[in-house]
Parts: sequence; C-alpha cells; structure tokens
Amino acid sequence: MIRVGKNLRRKNELFNKLVETGVTFPWRQVVFQDYGVAVKRRRVVGLGVAPGERIPQFPKRTHCRYGKKVPGLSPLETPYEILKRIPQDERSTKKTNFGK
Repeated sequence: MIRVGKNLRRKNELFNKLVETGVTFPWRQVVFQDYGVAVKRRRVVGLGVAPGERIPQFPKRTHCRYGKKVPGLSPLETPYEILKRIPQDERSTKKTNFGK
C-alpha cells in the first residue's frame, strides 16, 4: 500500500519504474471496516503482479458495517467494545502525555 504524503515524488518514481518493467497494478479503493478494522478509513490498495503471472482477486470482505447484519459476515466491533474485553487488572492506570 502506497500512502500519499511524504516523499510522494519518490513513490511515483518507484511506481513508474516498476510499470516500465511490465509489472501491472490492479487497484481498488478499500474500506477497512469491511475487513474488521474499526476505523472509517478508505485506502487505495494495489497488487503488484509480475509479467506473465495471473492477476489475483482481491480478498472478499469479512465484516459488515455498524448496525447491519449480513449472512456470512462477522459484525464489526467498535474500539470501545474491543478494549472493554481487557480484564480490569490488566489495564494500565499510568497517566500519559500522548497528544501533548
């Protein structure tokens, strides 16, 4: 996954060099919630495929989004639901300076 941001020019150069060698990049916009990540992020994910190789299919989604029930898919959990399963005695009580 190539993220847009720092060093975008270098990333583009690398991508272009790979394409020049015959590598293909099927890509798709992915909603990470569809794969069990409890974050509303969309990313473009590409698969680099060498010349002559079969282009693989993208993985099928594994989770349904908040408030929806879909047969065969797991329900998506919120970060709170995941964190509350940590036993109370294993939770940190230390104060942090994160975000300051």
